[in-house]
Amino acid sequence: MARKNRIRGILRAGPPAGCGDRSTPNIARGSIPLYFQIEKVIRNRIRSGEYSPDVSLPGEGDLSREFGVSRSTVRQALSSLQREQLIIRQPGKGTFVTNRDRDEGFAGPLGSIEDIFTYARETTYQLLSMGPVEAPPDVAQLLKVPPGARLMEYHGLRARSGPPFVYIKTWLPMNIGQQITREVIKNDPIVVLIENLCGIHIGEVQQGMTATLADQEVARILNVPKRSPVLLVKRLYFSSDGVPVDYSINHFSPGRFEYHARLLR
Repeated sequence: MARKNRIRGILRAGPPAGCGDRSTPNIARGSIPLYFQIEKVIRNRIRSGEYSPDVSLPGEGDLSREFGVSRSTVRQALSSLQREQLIIRQPGKGTFVTNRDRDEGFAGPLGSIEDIFTYARETTYQLLSMGPVEAPPDVAQLLKVPPGARLMEYHGLRARSGPPFVYIKTWLPMNIGQQITREVIKNDPIVVLIENLCGIHIGEVQQGMTATLADQEVARILNVPKRSPVLLVKRLYFSSDGVPVDYSINHFSPGRFEYHARLLR
């Protein structure tokens, strides 16, 4: 996959993202910038509902005292969240969480495995079809199964509060796919089920993306013009012991999806 895609990234698992303790946030002096750590804590509080759209966030002074940093560091973290459209700053009124109920697509960070899991939980998945298939040659090579082996194939859509913004094709080895049934998919995303139901810890994701044109199938399912530009994202999930367990091809409608990434030195 690395040779075929123009962009390649590897996401490795880290400690689970959490809201943190309000009185003792986990902000460490070290190689990770302070503003980035504060940004992550605030983002998690937004995701958990601790900061809601109808209540203003603490002021820069309150946050600087809570985290033990300068106001300029807090301001840098808030500016980044504002660029992601997670918060809005209203002069004379305060800083508020953006009302995401009006958002029909998805805009957010996908820079870690935890971000991918959060993205999966904060959007809804509609299963279109599923069943055993003979592994396509390129998929068999990626999942390291013999040519002609049987895989479980899933077709689905993901949405937030409006029309679907991504069409997904997923392949799983049969020993995993036999456990991911139509009934359990109603409750959790496939990648989450692999961990929670199958007991397989996801330790790494290899991701590649490029621009492509919607073919007839993609155009029909996403309700976009044929040969219109779409974002093509391919993801290969590995267990913590390095075994490939999930391969997906995602076609995103650019009008309803934004990809955010933070690159740190």
